[in-house]
Amino acid sequence: MHISTDTLARICETLNCEITDVIELVPDEPASTGGKEHERIETKNNGKRN
Repeated sequence: MHISTDTLARICETLNCEITDVIELVPDEPASTGGKEHERIETKNNGKRN
């Protein structure tokens, strides 16, 4: 899900929480060379990944 950082900031201000309370960085599968090519950000949803 794409969400702007402005929206995330307003959510955090409203909920009086840190950005890490509502999102987490989830690495993609490692590349065949052993390195990470990308990371994606997922919003947290009651401990479940979207």
